[in-house]
Amino acid sequence: MYSLRKDFLSLFLLILILISNSIILIKAQIEENYIEYFIKVDNEGSAIIEISYKNNKENKIIWIAVPSERSLSKWFIENDTLIYTNLSPLIDISTNSTYYFYDNLTIFMPYPGNFKIKYNFSMSSLIYEPNAYFMSPHIMFSLNENALIKILLQNVENIEYYYPKPYKEEKINEKTLLLYFIFRSFSQRINRIEIYYKVTGKVFLEKVKINRFIGITPLRYKKIMENILFLYNEIYENLSKIFHTNLENVSVRFFTPKLGEVSIQGYTPFNASSLGDIYLNIFYIRFIKGYFEQAAIHELIHHFLWSIGISPEVLWFHEGAANFFSIYLIKRIGFEGAEMIEKDFINKGKKMEYLGFIESWTPYHQPINMQDYYIASYMVFYYLNETYGFEIFEKLFYVINEKKEIIKETSEIVHILNDITGEDTSKKFLEWGFSLSNGNYYEKIFSYKNQIIESILISLIIIFIALIFRIAIKRKFKI
Repeated sequence: MYSLRKDFLSLFLLILILISNSIILIKAQIEENYIEYFIKVDNEGSAIIEISYKNNKENKIIWIAVPSERSLSKWFIENDTLIYTNLSPLIDISTNSTYYFYDNLTIFMPYPGNFKIKYNFSMSSLIYEPNAYFMSPHIMFSLNENALIKILLQNVENIEYYYPKPYKEEKINEKTLLLYFIFRSFSQRINRIEIYYKVTGKVFLEKVKINRFIGITPLRYKKIMENILFLYNEIYENLSKIFHTNLENVSVRFFTPKLGEVSIQGYTPFNASSLGDIYLNIFYIRFIKGYFEQAAIHELIHHFLWSIGISPEVLWFHEGAANFFSIYLIKRIGFEGAEMIEKDFINKGKKMEYLGFIESWTPYHQPINMQDYYIASYMVFYYLNETYGFEIFEKLFYVINEKKEIIKETSEIVHILNDITGEDTSKKFLEWGFSLSNGNYYEKIFSYKNQIIESILISLIIIFIALIFRIAIKRKFKI
């Protein structure tokens, strides 16, 4: 028994020694050979980025992702030894495409020495008190290197979620938090850090009014809101012409995404009698020019559709129209992002064998594969435009607006398209996989109408015959 205990104790001590050595080795590797990122975020969400590297070898080659000219973040490099640099497109190996906002900065160091890259990164945190969302720039570098990332956040009340998880948290003072992350060569699939957190203080809202549009925004985003309202005024006449209606006093607000909301570009709440304010995810201002603007016009189009009497219950029509016409208008303005969105929709949409699964899409039924529903809805408008031309939509919306009735079924829209085109467009919808199960709406109405008319006529004939018969009987009785 004593021998067994002794063996166990020896094994336990050996394991402790191995673990200790491993920890020391890992710590030594990080301290001696790493790229250090220091990201300091201020109270307004802007950050100063510093990327430092200490080299103790000769003929060292290393590459680091830096902002491209498109990002509008100007970087510069400080060095205490001779270096040679080369700037080239940053390639995404998984898709064999180039990153839009980042370049590959390759650095050759003939001798040991240090360098530091600096740049400003506006809107690294999106803040709408009490909510804040931080997403780092791309943290990408040579595969054989390690990186230590330190992120300093201010006015922090509490952290709600982060990804990946930091290995260390350091509270600098009551409101300032320093988070430490380690990226190793084998973790290159993770190249950003996300942090959802709450901030202290109250939001200061500013009201901006430009003609019929009202913006309500945190003061820090006032200029962005003004740009959105100017955009709305720029495209208003075009939308009014397409939909044959006018809007009054549409309000717009921003929001910062909470956990699970990053993919939501915008939304417009509604009830049985009206649509609410437009809400836009301020995070998308960081995207290619045209993405945020397309989302803004998309939400405005929902108001036009509601105004002429198309219920959000026909959700595929709302979303398809909102995407189709917002992309159409953004392309006319010349924003590059619009063509990217359109190309992505069409490439994916043409691979879809059926589109009719969107018929059951309602505000009360939100599918998991939401993107497929948006793409398929867009493709219906794309194919209609390819077949009948853009004028078909202006005619469609004119008729819907003149009806002064709420459209709640796909079959009602199909019936109007039949009248406009002089064709049976239901065949196309059936080919696309629509069931039109509530359909043949007008055919049913006309059928019921004919049945009622026939019943009334038969009843009148019977009454007429009965009256004649009664008169004849009376006359015979009197004689």
